[in-house]
Amino acid sequence: MNAGLEFLQSHGNRENWFVQVECFDPHEPFVVPQRYRDLYGLTQPPRLNWPVYGRLTGKLSLDELGDLRKEYAALISMCDAYLGKILDFMDDHEMWKDTLLIVNTDHGFLLGEHDWLGKNKPPLYNEIVHLPCFIHMPGQPENQHRSALAQTLDIPATLLDYFAVPPMAGMEGHSLLPVISRDEKIHDAVLFGIFGGHLNVTDGEWVYMRANRSADNQPLAEYTLMPTHMREFFSPEELNGAELVRLNQFSHHLPVLRIPCQTDQNSALYGDFLFHLSEDPQQKRNLIMDRPQERERMIELLKRKMIEVEAPPEQWIRMGLSQTE
Repeated sequence: MNAGLEFLQSHGNRENWFVQVECFDPHEPFVVPQRYRDLYGLTQPPRLNWPVYGRLTGKLSLDELGDLRKEYAALISMCDAYLGKILDFMDDHEMWKDTLLIVNTDHGFLLGEHDWLGKNKPPLYNEIVHLPCFIHMPGQPENQHRSALAQTLDIPATLLDYFAVPPMAGMEGHSLLPVISRDEKIHDAVLFGIFGGHLNVTDGEWVYMRANRSADNQPLAEYTLMPTHMREFFSPEELNGAELVRLNQFSHHLPVLRIPCQTDQNSALYGDFLFHLSEDPQQKRNLIMDRPQERERMIELLKRKMIEVEAPPEQWIRMGLSQTE
């Protein structure tokens, strides 16, 4: 954040600059200076600041969960204070009249909601995927809320539109300018998910989460030209089944490695979910068996969006879907 402020101090008076301030926090471990912990009555040394992902039941007492949530809240308060430094700088230098500001994040975190801890093990409930996002765009409406669907991949398209740069071929994102200026929808539905997990679709009113159909969560493959995991290279055993294939628009139809793989994700353990978001925003009532017409409508919507993004063949098989049904 301080590096971002230094950039503004040296470039703020220039034209057509761009800066992205990428903050690791809020992230585990939930460690902050004591002054932020004081806001939540945390006087003892931290005992819980790096939760183990998985089901909550049997892992933490109510008191321990309460302390964990307070540690997270303290971390959020620290992030808020540092974001405030950026906003104060914009105040002090009258930047609001000609500076676009976008504040967003990549995902949320479950701290006991739905009996889960973490972010990439549970089903992708709203606490994880309904992201905070606010935008100040000079000359456009302010202090207003929009309910239109948007995705993170809309941000690059928005930046290009704002700077009058034509969109790149193959971009799936849409400019948010119509949403901001006219409260106009830009998506009828969006896909979202995590590799090997539930495949999800929402139209803003309903959300459908489809689990893999086979107990082994197969077939599954990674597509890459850089075969490395987060902490190590692919093993010879993993690469033994690799083949070079031409994929789809995602790879600009260039050859990439297709590597069969395994994952510890297995959404079949939890099944399918269907939530009516306007009536059940906390997603407490799974209507997958109670609303068959909506379920079938959302399945068809899921298939249509999979076709649009040219989902690879194994995803159709893994999800037990046919393009011709």
